[in-house]
Order: sequence, then C-alpha cells, then structure tokens
Amino acid sequence: MDSSDIKFDSDLAMTLEIKERPGPVSLEISDALYASEEELQISYKKKIAKFVNLSATWYPLAIEKIKSEDSEAKEIKLLTIYILSEQNSDSIIFGLEFWVDIDVEHQRGLKIDGNTLEILEYGIGDVAFC
Repeated sequence: MDSSDIKFDSDLAMTLEIKERPGPVSLEISDALYASEEELQISYKKKIAKFVNLSATWYPLAIEKIKSEDSEAKEIKLLTIYILSEQNSDSIIFGLEFWVDIDVEHQRGLKIDGNTLEILEYGIGDVAFC
C-alpha cells in the first residue's frame, strides 16, 4: 500500500486487503479524532501505509495473542483496523478488531503501537476502538 492509496469515504472508512487475511478488511479513522475532520497530511498517511505494509509482522502477533488468551479459538478473522491517534502525535496507535468463532457476539480487539508493534491492550472487540 502506498500513502496515495489512502482515501476515506464519507463514513471515514475504506476497504483494503492484506496478504495474511483473504478478503476485505476495513480501515477506519475514529470520528472522535480531529484528524477525521482535517485534510490528512502525507506524513500521517505514510505512517498508516507503513503499518498496513507490516502486516506480515503484526498479524501473526495478534493471532498469537488471541490464541494465547482464548486457546479454543479455531477461526479468527481480522475485520477492522482502526486509526486511534491524531496526526500530530509522535506515536500512532491502531486498533484491530477480530471475529472469533468462540465469541461472535463480543469478538476480540487489541491496541497496537504502530511504531514498535507492541500489543498495548487486549480484550473484547470494543478494545479496538475505545
């Protein structure tokens, strides 16, 4: 993904694909951010594209975390990548929301540092965007 590929629709979302997960994944910018109402800076788009392009690294980390916390999970699908940091932040945090077969009602979510790829928080799906 290139930074020029980042174009959100009126719902502050766009669809993309990553190699590790067949099918579409939603990329969304939180409407609670000032960035949702601002023109997105190239540097911000580059941070987003860099994170998406590192999916070969962060996706297995996320799956491993889910399986370590919910060992009975057999089917896990990434649904949404949320952008949770403002444009002027030094770091950028992403939320990942996963559909999990053992709890389709609550799903699973985590927050991950876009620079270090450290998982910052894990829990039900709401963790990904709250």
